[in-house]
Amino acid sequence: MKAVSPVVVIVGCGRLGSCLATLLDREGCAVRLVDRDAAAFSLLPEHLAGACFEGDPLELTVLKRAGIRGAEWMIATTSSDNTNSVLALVGQRVFGTANVVARVLDPHRAESYGRLGIRTVCPTILVASSLLRLIEEAGRA
Repeated sequence: MKAVSPVVVIVGCGRLGSCLATLLDREGCAVRLVDRDAAAFSLLPEHLAGACFEGDPLELTVLKRAGIRGAEWMIATTSSDNTNSVLALVGQRVFGTANVVARVLDPHRAESYGRLGIRTVCPTILVASSLLRLIEEAGRA
């Protein structure tokens, strides 16, 4: 029997959200995207099987329409650290989503949000760490 594909709600369909949606779709996940601006969905490939929902993600009805109640994952990838942290808390505490992640650009905020129990990914820290590794590897060559 084939395993059921996880439902992943991605809030924010910019470069990161659209790229993640494409990768997850290829892996067979049921992707649902939410963005304030319907034009953002033009970043998605035509073949994407996921569903798109236009609206303010801070409005609970928009998240409900996108299927947050049945989602295994909610990932907030908007351009706003504050919006992403609020969405993560709403996903966890209002909808009981098991796995919630907020993209946070500011390393200090990522640390603070982590203390609140919000799982974060900080591209700033990830890129800085990668660059440090490259410099260290070049120094050993």
